Amino acid sequence: MENSRDELTHVSWRKSSRSQEFEDCVRVARIGNSCAISDSKDPDQVMITLAVKDLRHFIHSICSGEHDLPLP
Repeated sequence: MENSRDELTHVSWRKSSRSQEFEDCVRVARIGNSCAISDSKDPDQVMITLAVKDLRHFIHSICSGEHDLPLP
């Protein structure tokens, strides 16, 4: 999904409450039925945009350990 730079400057970006004020982190913004995801180190560059349902599925798969690397 493509979003104009102007559209992304008017969204409300959120980042983890565990992130310190000046620490770099991933941040997300809701855009209609999608979420934009970016790195706070490069706020003008959106890394990916996903449908809300796909982002929820991705977060659930992370929390369930689906993407964990095997222990040595």
